[in-house]
Amino acid sequence: MKVRELLLRERLRKRHPRLRKKEWRKVRLREKRSKRRRARRIRPYPELYTEVSQPEGIPLVVGLGNPGSKYRRTRHNVGSEAIDRLREIVDIIDEYTWPQGWLALAQKEDQRFILFKPLTFMNLSGAAVEPVCRHYLVAADDVLVLHDDMDISYGEVRRKAGGGSAGHRGVDSLIQALGEGGFHRLRIGIGRPAAETDPVDHVLTQLSPEERDELPGGLELASQLSFDFLEEKVGKSQEDAGE
Repeated sequence: MKVRELLLRERLRKRHPRLRKKEWRKVRLREKRSKRRRARRIRPYPELYTEVSQPEGIPLVVGLGNPGSKYRRTRHNVGSEAIDRLREIVDIIDEYTWPQGWLALAQKEDQRFILFKPLTFMNLSGAAVEPVCRHYLVAADDVLVLHDDMDISYGEVRRKAGGGSAGHRGVDSLIQALGEGGFHRLRIGIGRPAAETDPVDHVLTQLSPEERDELPGGLELASQLSFDFLEEKVGKSQEDAGE
């Protein structure tokens, strides 16, 4: 019998003195499963730059939403749907999934950037985005956040730099993590609810069939404004490099 097996059995005897020998196998399997689960929880961040050399300050585009089928196709998740649309029309060089979200290194013509869709709940968006910025050396000024906004008519998209959250919990979480004036935003309009409707119910309600038909136009506009942001960042980096 191997030394490792003997040590394991001795450890099990001390931990479970009344355990029968035939039950040791079950305990050992449980411990192995628990070890694998712990390993998944502490997976390191993927290294996107192993195959492609990237400069510091690569832009990051984030789409906010809530995870799970319960919130899919709700007004609060239009930022997440905008990322899904971008994913369809850009070249994905590499992509990864880990507990905090889906992340990919993407390219559109000569522009390279990171796409990130947090899989945390909206009010924890900052806890998901801030480690990505820190790990990949992304400055707050190079972050573009796509999110829903009740103060804008449905289908309209407006760009904004800095400012307050206006009660949006995802933006509020990002402000706490990255700073109020640090990042840029694309506010995707979902319109105000009726007077008798609670705003929380409004944002967490699925889009009506009519709204769903109009959504692609808003997502296309958000995509175009995202590319405009990326072009500005490329131009700025070239100026800084003296090109």
